[in-house]
Amino acid sequence: MMRKNVKLTTLITLIVILNVVCIFSLSMAVEEKKFYDSGKLKSVLNLIDGKKEGAAKYYHENGKLWAEYPFVNDVREGLCREYYKNGILYTEYYWKNDNKNGLSKEYYEDSGKLKSESNYVDGKKQGTSKIYYENGKLWAEYPYKNDKLDGNLKEYKKDGTLLKTERYQNGVSQ
Repeated sequence: MMRKNVKLTTLITLIVILNVVCIFSLSMAVEEKKFYDSGKLKSVLNLIDGKKEGAAKYYHENGKLWAEYPFVNDVREGLCREYYKNGILYTEYYWKNDNKNGLSKEYYEDSGKLKSESNYVDGKKQGTSKIYYENGKLWAEYPYKNDKLDGNLKEYKKDGTLLKTERYQNGVSQ
């Protein structure tokens, strides 16, 4: 009798272990790499159950990093970065629920200095976007509401003095 219980317990334990192994094997993580015709690496991303998960990296054909996109359950989520072919940061922005959300910045290719910054809400520009000369001085301020110019647009000379002001309402010059 005791021997039958040990065999039954062992059999049940093996069945449970096999079930757990089968469940985990159904949701396997796979690293996917793609290559240019030249043989150089084009992208690396992680797939879980066929969906992008974690950091996806894309490369220029010269081998330098082109973009980094974080994914959660096949949707971009978090800080995204894109780079010029020379390796200098081109832009960085945040995604939430597969839409741009938060501060987005763009940089000059040669110097890497800040070129512009805009705020996004659910994929639409919201608030004042600013554009800078490469010397760092403010070039323009564009007010946005629901992705349309709305408010006083201002542009400046390189020395910082005001060049022009123009009023917009719902995307239309007033």
